[in-house]
Amino acid sequence: MDFRTASIAGAIALTFSTSSFALDLQPYTTKGAPVGKTIFSLGRVSADASSANENSTSVRLTHYFDLAGRRAVLDAKQFYRGIEPKGNTKLISGQSEEKGVSALAFGGGVYLIDDKTAGDYLLAGMFVVTPTGEYSSTKTVNAGENRYTFIPKVAYHTSLTEKIDMAVSADVSFYTKNDKYKLPAGYGGVQTQKKDPQFNTQASFMYAIDPTLNVNTSIFYHEGGKTKHSDSVASVLDKKTQNTQASVGFRKITDVGAFSVSYKQDINHVSGTELNSQWDFKWKIAW
Repeated sequence: MDFRTASIAGAIALTFSTSSFALDLQPYTTKGAPVGKTIFSLGRVSADASSANENSTSVRLTHYFDLAGRRAVLDAKQFYRGIEPKGNTKLISGQSEEKGVSALAFGGGVYLIDDKTAGDYLLAGMFVVTPTGEYSSTKTVNAGENRYTFIPKVAYHTSLTEKIDMAVSADVSFYTKNDKYKLPAGYGGVQTQKKDPQFNTQASFMYAIDPTLNVNTSIFYHEGGKTKHSDSVASVLDKKTQNTQASVGFRKITDVGAFSVSYKQDINHVSGTELNSQWDFKWKIAW
């Protein structure tokens, strides 16, 4: 194995998106693995946000293959989510807890630059989030989704020195409408919800303490995704996401896989759900 190459809408939307935020890249992810390698990832997320707490488990399968002489990748990710609304979210939704399977996110990409000698990699791809998982129009907070989301993404990784790497990425989430969206009591009940595109960018820096251990830091910016309901709904519900987040973490490679831990929080929150803290734990194994 070689891992070295390797708001509650406005006020009531899903606390954590299973689309764009789920595609936040771990450091070294863009660099990827050699053709023919398959990577299995098991993750655990524990997050404290302004509207809810979430404890979720994820499984991810990634396969690298040759596509007309270029390295390419297929990727699929699935969450089992545990959401505990709090404060006004709990009061308005009437839910104390929501557990279930999230929407399935899958996609792929092709390496437009793939220079192992120089340490330069450019990956372009498309991901789709499907209207699967556990969703009910009788609930305000759901584990799954009732819409498709299409996410074109581009990511670049380069080696700055023998020990320092940098990666940057950008994507846009395009949402189809949700025609079974339940608003809080007094706001119109079940109706159609539309959502503007959301823009997401990320920059990461990695420092290799030794070939098996690195520390890293990342910064994220998210903006857009404003929801739109009927005219009978108070405009307070139609808020967009706008925040900047930062994370720190490390990755350790062992004989039984690669282990990584990271901590993330908002450092500049303007609107949408505020992330107070988030811990991510992942274990990866390749064959």
